[in-house]
Amino acid sequence: MDRSFALRILKFAWCLTAFMSVGLCAFAQQLLQQKMTVGVQRGTIREVLNQMEMQGKFYFSYNSEVVPDDRVITVSYRDQTIEAILNGMLGPGFRYQVADNHIIIKSGAGAGIVISGRVVDMYGEPVEYVSVYERNLKVSTISDQGGHFRLPIRQQQPAYEVSFSRQFFLDTVLHIQSQYAIKTPVVLRSDISTLDSVSFSGIQEHWLAKRMMGARNRINSINLGRMFDEQPFQLSVLPGVSSKNRLSSQQVNKFSFSLLGGYAGGVNGFELGTVFNIVQGDMRYSQTGGVFNIVGGNMEGVQIGGIYNYVDKHAEGVQISGIFNHSRSLKGLQLAGISNWSCHKKDSSVVVTAGMQIGGIFNRTNTIQGMQIAGITNWNYRNGYGWQIAGIVSKNRHFRGAQISGLMNYAQQRSKGVHIAGLLNLSRKSMNGVQVAGLFNYASVVKGVQIGLVNVADTFSGVAVGLINVARKGKHSLNVTAMEWQPFNLAYKSGTDRFYSIIHAGANPVEGYRLLSFGYGLGHRLAKRERHELIQELSCHGFYAGNWDDLNSLARYQLLYQYSLSHSVGFYAGPAVTVVLPGRRGRYEGYGFPSDNGYPSVMIGNNLKFWIGWTAGISLF
Repeated sequence: MDRSFALRILKFAWCLTAFMSVGLCAFAQQLLQQKMTVGVQRGTIREVLNQMEMQGKFYFSYNSEVVPDDRVITVSYRDQTIEAILNGMLGPGFRYQVADNHIIIKSGAGAGIVISGRVVDMYGEPVEYVSVYERNLKVSTISDQGGHFRLPIRQQQPAYEVSFSRQFFLDTVLHIQSQYAIKTPVVLRSDISTLDSVSFSGIQEHWLAKRMMGARNRINSINLGRMFDEQPFQLSVLPGVSSKNRLSSQQVNKFSFSLLGGYAGGVNGFELGTVFNIVQGDMRYSQTGGVFNIVGGNMEGVQIGGIYNYVDKHAEGVQISGIFNHSRSLKGLQLAGISNWSCHKKDSSVVVTAGMQIGGIFNRTNTIQGMQIAGITNWNYRNGYGWQIAGIVSKNRHFRGAQISGLMNYAQQRSKGVHIAGLLNLSRKSMNGVQVAGLFNYASVVKGVQIGLVNVADTFSGVAVGLINVARKGKHSLNVTAMEWQPFNLAYKSGTDRFYSIIHAGANPVEGYRLLSFGYGLGHRLAKRERHELIQELSCHGFYAGNWDDLNSLARYQLLYQYSLSHSVGFYAGPAVTVVLPGRRGRYEGYGFPSDNGYPSVMIGNNLKFWIGWTAGISLF
């Protein structure tokens, strides 16, 4: 069946049901309001009822043990409604129900009463949004724009204690015994000088809760915010339709069950809502909602929501949802299909999440102490302590522990520990530990190890292993070098004196000995005294000797003495040991080979050739 057609059928059925309900109610009211003239002189009630049946073309139905139809009366009613005639003849202890063309007369015992009246301020102006309630019976209503109210009470009692509460007004209590219509207006005294409008705070301003609660429940929560009662249970259909009438927002329940959704002041036990649960205050122990749970206070225990869990304050325990979990702070576990938040957009204080966040896409908090695992991002406004694992990026102000991200780890200030990223590690101030990245590592101050294709720092106090290592306040030099097998060479050295990288290129233009070479190496300063330095370097070179498909390689170790004329200029020289792994299958015209240098060489096995040579050069910058 087409989905849109099914929806139209459902809408039509709902409208038809509503129309029929309204029609039946209207018919019942019309029958009871039908006017007639009846009377009897020393006759029975039964006789009067028979006259009414004949005139109105309907029938009465009643229990003769309840209705005294044989009682002798003398009455005369002219042009009166059926309801008025029955009230005058039977008295106030009965109620009437219309079914088809029958009027059923029932006992009024337990039917209750209605207390009505009007609320004004000290100047006689009507006061709207006043919570009017009988605290012992847990029933309430709210005054309208004209200050009028009607408080239905099912239980008849000798006396009632009716309270009037309104934000910015002092509470007022009336003791009512027999008169249910309060003729004199109830006057409320102001608690402050002016009142412009009702302001909502806490759970009342939550974007979803305020739509599900309705205005009456929100106003009651504000007006009665200081009044809470403990109850063993609450059964509800929707907020305002429950076993606690409209004061459910002020009840702390040990057990709460909602057919669709419920609204309670608090939970100190177990709460189950097939669709949703909304709690104004704290929730302890267990809360399960088919779609969502919203708690305006603290949560302690287990909270399970099909889509969404929200705790306005501190959560201690476990939050599990299909999509999203929120709390202002956390001690425990948040597990969500998409995202976990443990922070508050209006609270910039140091709020700590102690425990674990596991989110399919995103985790967010102020400070984490524990572990975060996210499919895409871990995002902390302040600090991280422990473990962070993210598919793409992890971000903190300060971090101490271990970070593993598919793309990038980012610390706005300091980081300490192990940081492993597929692409980038960035620490804007200091890094104390290990950075490992597929492409790029950066920290202003490095105390530890950087391993990446490019490593950059302002100040190095450790080791950088990469193709390019740059320290702004470290070693940078351009070197012009001659070697026994190649007279013209350029090398760029960067890093620190303790450990630096070398990028090398060279050539031999002499006919018959032509060569092109390129290489990479690492260097380390062994000792320094004033202008004198002792340096060792290990490098690996590839060289072209006439055929790009027939490349060769060599490894070279050199021990150098360097004398610095100034901070920018130095001369160096020293012995070098070279080992060549030939790859060529023959000589090419005009080209030579590194071992064609006149120095004696030694074969090691069948492929390796070894000799001792020299290096000399000048260092600039």
